[in-house]
Amino acid sequence: MLMMFKNLFSKRSQTEEAYLSKPIETSLFKSGDIIRDRYCVKKQILACKSTGWDETYLAIDRDSTDLKQVVIKYLKLNIGRGRSTTAGILFDREMDKLAHLSSQVDCIPRFHDRFQDRDEFYLVQEYVAGRNMAEILANVRLSELETVSFIKTILSALQSIHDRDIIYKYMRLNNIVLRSVDGKLGFLYCGDITNIIEMKPPEPSDGFINHGFFERYKAPEVLALKPQLSSDIFAVGAIGIQCLVGCSLNELAECPSTGEIKWRDHCQVSDRFADILNKMYEQSQRYRYNNVTEVLDALDKLYS
Repeated sequence: MLMMFKNLFSKRSQTEEAYLSKPIETSLFKSGDIIRDRYCVKKQILACKSTGWDETYLAIDRDSTDLKQVVIKYLKLNIGRGRSTTAGILFDREMDKLAHLSSQVDCIPRFHDRFQDRDEFYLVQEYVAGRNMAEILANVRLSELETVSFIKTILSALQSIHDRDIIYKYMRLNNIVLRSVDGKLGFLYCGDITNIIEMKPPEPSDGFINHGFFERYKAPEVLALKPQLSSDIFAVGAIGIQCLVGCSLNELAECPSTGEIKWRDHCQVSDRFADILNKMYEQSQRYRYNNVTEVLDALDKLYS
């Protein structure tokens, strides 16, 4: 399906980096550092805390026969020993779920390892070579046909996760990658550590990360810490709208009375497809699509 985007992608992005690089000044590890006598750090590749992790690194697994590249995610809680034990139990539970999920579906990185050192937590995952969709589609406006095809591909991959009753929660362009190995879309999913980071003491803003930047991509129930499967549909609807208007939803005005963003006047879109996107991006769960199958059925009938 993504063949229709092949020329667009090759022209818009020459990078082969799936993970957006935003190094911070005070990273814990530097190039050449060895973690747990096994992983040799190459570089920091992400400093975005939108998924809860503090820092992310590209490293080499020295114990692998082919010196495999891996991604290491790091979280420090700064809590007492007793609470660290509780956090460790929650961490192990979520990592077990992540390991099982990554063995069942091929749209997320493979689980590689996890470990804990007091109140410091580490997740090691497969390194995914490819291009990040946030960079490929930065300031790019897709046609309606391209957008329909793109979100159908996202939804088809998402369905394999939903079929296992797991909510992704972090669905947005910077967590989607066009993989080099097979040309398919993949998600940079790293498990749900919400219950763990809630134990973390609040920190003052560092002026670098805007924690509210993605709020228009999160359903109201996600912001209320009560996510549902349809919450991911809300986020995919937001991605579809962004692809049509060619800019972040944060740049669009909203209706003062309803809080809904005004996007229809910023793009060319058929009424039928706009209605589908509006139902995906519906603030109320009651009026939103219930599951991915319903959305795919509506998209399949769009031009019939």
